[in-house]
Amino acid sequence: MKLISFFYNKDQIIFILSNLKTFMIDIFRLFKKITNEEVKIIDIINKNIKINSSTKILDIGSNSGLISKNLQSNKNNITLIDIDEFNTEPEIKFIKSSWENAIIENRFDLIIVSHVWGHFGYKGTQQESFSKMIKHKEKNGKIVLCYNTNSYFMSKLVDFSKKLFRDFQYDYFDEDIIRNYNKKEIIFKVKLKTRNFSSLAELVKILIILDDDKYYKRRVEEFLSSNLTKPEFEIEQKVIIIQ
Repeated sequence: MKLISFFYNKDQIIFILSNLKTFMIDIFRLFKKITNEEVKIIDIINKNIKINSSTKILDIGSNSGLISKNLQSNKNNITLIDIDEFNTEPEIKFIKSSWENAIIENRFDLIIVSHVWGHFGYKGTQQESFSKMIKHKEKNGKIVLCYNTNSYFMSKLVDFSKKLFRDFQYDYFDEDIIRNYNKKEIIFKVKLKTRNFSSLAELVKILIILDDDKYYKRRVEEFLSSNLTKPEFEIEQKVIIIQ
């Protein structure tokens, strides 16, 4: 009788991880498309900050750099930082690194930090990360922070996740860090809407981040269907512009 092996070789593990990463990227892109949040962030920045072809932009946790590329037509003045590799135009400088470990030599007119504060909070580096941003901001430059306020239904979702998962990340920012800075705050909302609660539970993975094998989708789906009348909810977000 032939035994079935439950062990994977190195190539199989790489293949599995690669497919899982691709799946999460697809979920991420779908989340962004449904909520349209990047379009709203771009609009807020354009309305509050004067940007021209000489404005040097640093985009931290940039993903593909959609926000920066829609703000700055001169790609030579865009620097992107992300822990994952992304193909970008040759004119754009891309640094594959965490922000904490990135070696930065220049100062920037505009530093954008959108929806990565939960990662910093998970590692206990929010204060350190913000201080480094201040160090690399031009004298009259600005820093744009964007994060979820975790109000309304998001508050329930985070509380539920704290009971269900031992170890996970979610987007938040400790505003005490910037209490002494001159700033402007803008609140806006996006809607996460799907056809059914099963699809909504998949997209919640972007809001409640943890290893996929620890993601108890059925429990999350039950929570969503028990607390929502239909598969949709609003997410309140805040943009803070540090002058």
